[in-house]
Amino acid sequence: LSVVGRRADVLVERVNERLAGRAARCLAAGDEPGAVRCNPRGLFLPFAISALLAPLGAAAAGALAPALLREAPGLARPLSLAFAAFAGFACAAGAKALRARLAPAAYLAAGVAGLALLMAAGRLSP
Repeated sequence: LSVVGRRADVLVERVNERLAGRAARCLAAGDEPGAVRCNPRGLFLPFAISALLAPLGAAAAGALAPALLREAPGLARPLSLAFAAFAGFACAAGAKALRARLAPAAYLAAGVAGLALLMAAGRLSP
């Protein structure tokens, strides 16, 4: 899935370059609404690809994790910590990408709340 994701990222960049060119041509021709319509198209494609790949990754992990943990039960704790670290990195990346003034605080609060819920549910122990 990571290879597919990287290739899809390259595809998205190419499509966005074409959309930027189209938007520039629309602006040069005085077609502001046409230029504006290019923006949502460029934003939609990465989300559409993620919407396709994320369930595939979740299904693969859901199928492989129980089998792995049956064979190596000692991996449960390291995997739960790895998941928490991954969630933290995802929050940090989201906060950086968003660039809103309050984004880091919102993502930190979401990360803390998520970890607290995992601990309360017994899925992550200190």
